[in-house]
Amino acid sequence: MTISVNQQVDFLWKKIGYGVSKTDLPASKDATNESISSLPFLPGSEIWVNSHLIPPVIPATDTTTVAVYSDSASRPTVACVKDITAADDRTWLTNLRDWIPFQFGATYLVKVYLANIGETNPQLYGTQLFPAGANNNDEWLFDYSSGALHFIGDNLPAVDFTGKQIFIAGARYVGLKGLQSIATGVFDTITVSNILGTTSSINFGGAILANVGYPVNLTDAASVQYVNNAVTTLTGNTISDTNSSVSVSSTPIKKVAITVNGTPTLTAFETNVVVSGVTITGNQLSTASNILSVNSTAAFQVPTGTTVERPGTPAIGYVRFNTTSMTLEYYNGTDWISSQAQIESQTLVGNAIDDTFTLTQPAIAQNLLVTINGVVQTADVAYTVVGNSITFASPPAVNDIIIVRFMTMSVSPLATGGDSTVIDSTPILVNFLPQIIDTFSIGVYASAKYTLSITANDGNRQLADLYVAHNGVTSEVMVTAMPMTNNGATAITYGAYVSAGICGITAASSTPNTQIKVKKTYFTL
Repeated sequence: MTISVNQQVDFLWKKIGYGVSKTDLPASKDATNESISSLPFLPGSEIWVNSHLIPPVIPATDTTTVAVYSDSASRPTVACVKDITAADDRTWLTNLRDWIPFQFGATYLVKVYLANIGETNPQLYGTQLFPAGANNNDEWLFDYSSGALHFIGDNLPAVDFTGKQIFIAGARYVGLKGLQSIATGVFDTITVSNILGTTSSINFGGAILANVGYPVNLTDAASVQYVNNAVTTLTGNTISDTNSSVSVSSTPIKKVAITVNGTPTLTAFETNVVVSGVTITGNQLSTASNILSVNSTAAFQVPTGTTVERPGTPAIGYVRFNTTSMTLEYYNGTDWISSQAQIESQTLVGNAIDDTFTLTQPAIAQNLLVTINGVVQTADVAYTVVGNSITFASPPAVNDIIIVRFMTMSVSPLATGGDSTVIDSTPILVNFLPQIIDTFSIGVYASAKYTLSITANDGNRQLADLYVAHNGVTSEVMVTAMPMTNNGATAITYGAYVSAGICGITAASSTPNTQIKVKKTYFTL
């Protein structure tokens, strides 16, 4: 019995329209539900040589193999022209071939819009038409090879086409096509061509270096009979012209040495070595992508030495292991920064009203350890941080003790050696009016000691010790400041207060834009 026309049409619909195999009746499986890829025949001249470089998700902008058409990408949607050989508004042409079908990924399914003729943003101001139509036998089919859109259903979409045109958003393959391109490999300025023939042409930047024929036996070495006048002299294991020479030698222990103009450039033992896109200049190693990958399960050794042995003129990004401090360190352009961590803390007290508190320094939620009455709070859930403000999901209860610990970094011992540590805390900006430089809970701590590094706007610096004690009463807060160094005219005035269970320490400067770094020590009750 002859296969019904409906089944023949369903096969062609799925095979050509969607590139999939027919595995069931259309009533059970629509073309969009078939999953077995089955592409039509493609001649060698149409093969997409670089199809393996097409990503599984449509990129946001163009790549070397994919051209993206979208009002939010580097190319606008394609304005189609009407096919005047077909019924009015039935078929629209992009006049562009090689559209990437959704077999490469669902996001490559083209999007179809109907908008005013000449519309510059049809995705925003047009009407999107979907492949399955609107249940009115008004489906469309897009031919990804030719770039033609056809309304294949009995009806056109129930929209007014007057003064409008179809726009297509999707992606096209723009890489190499055809098997003939495989016969030539280009490596920067080196080209090897006709590798499938009897001779190969090797050239640098378009200039032929040599035409080398294939030896009769695999054990034959290259000799003058395989080189056609491209090299002045070929003697023994040396190729030379009037300007330079290259020689290759081997030893019984299977070592190969390459020498250029008498200078050894490479010695290789019996080891598999693959080098691609790597440049060695002096003692520097670089790659075209500036990414160095070490594929190993062992370890990668960085430069190692004492503090005294640090480079005399380091550059930003230098990394080394310091055997004096036994830490990994890097140079940030000013100081050597160590992996040794330092934790600073701030104490807050809840009042059942406020859910937002001011921190002593800017931070991000993930770099804080926050506890309420000893219970650790989850970042971005129990609290969020913007700048130097922390906001809790709900106001902490009255007399809740909130401890905020800042995860900061300290630098390793100074270049002069020893066990001293440099504090790299975030500076607090102080002007003429008193500015809070720290707070702590009077229900937890009895007193505190601060070491302050002060940098005035004119660059002058001071170092001072500050002592604070309280007995829980505002009038009994005591502040003692002991300046240890002062090479400028800037004067700092200190103060302290007790309010709502918190002791606050303030500083004011006689000059604007003074920066103060704070190292803190708290003493419990």
